[in-house]
Amino acid sequence: MTRWRIAAVAGVFMLAGCARLPVEPLSVSSDSFSRWLAHSEQLLALSTWTLSGRMAVRTGERGGTATVLWQRMGDHHQLMLFGPFGGGRVRIVENTAGAELRDNKERVFRGDTAEAVLMEGVGWHVPFRELGFWVRGLPAPGVLDDLILDERGRAAHFSQSGWEVDYRAYREVDDLMLPAKVFIAARPGTVRVTAADGTDLGDQLSVRISIRAWNDEPEWAQPSR
Repeated sequence: MTRWRIAAVAGVFMLAGCARLPVEPLSVSSDSFSRWLAHSEQLLALSTWTLSGRMAVRTGERGGTATVLWQRMGDHHQLMLFGPFGGGRVRIVENTAGAELRDNKERVFRGDTAEAVLMEGVGWHVPFRELGFWVRGLPAPGVLDDLILDERGRAAHFSQSGWEVDYRAYREVDDLMLPAKVFIAARPGTVRVTAADGTDLGDQLSVRISIRAWNDEPEWAQPSR
């Protein structure tokens, strides 16, 4: 199976979808790679979207799940988590001014990035910056390892920033294919997970996102920060 090491092509997209299609990994042929580049360029100019679904985070024997609503408009992100993993309800806002997390107890955590406040407020290390690209079927800017494409030129698997990223299903949206199931797992040594009581949970961490729907317009009014 041919593997590639390339500079990542970043992109964004929008809209809501219908059918889920399984991902069948192939070697990166010239034809599938050409389709991948064309698809990435199509997505490059789009920067407004909303996704809704479920997120599951697991480290060793511990884990949690939450319903997720993730909205993006340019540099402004709003992430809502509902359920046990979210502690009832968690709202995270990130923009060029920084990030803020507010939980169901009205506690507020502020920091430079959504990743930082999510770690402080909820206790999970999730690579939020990169994940904003990965959930859209594209790598984040930077070095990309082990790119595997399917016959339609969609990402089936790649490695980036110490994480393995797998796409298990796509959702057909008009002329675009958007992910329906995204699984990421940290490579050994990438993260160190510590419980709230200080217990060392090791370096095993995985995140699974099942995306139920895509939409092209976030519903918020103005950023809070």
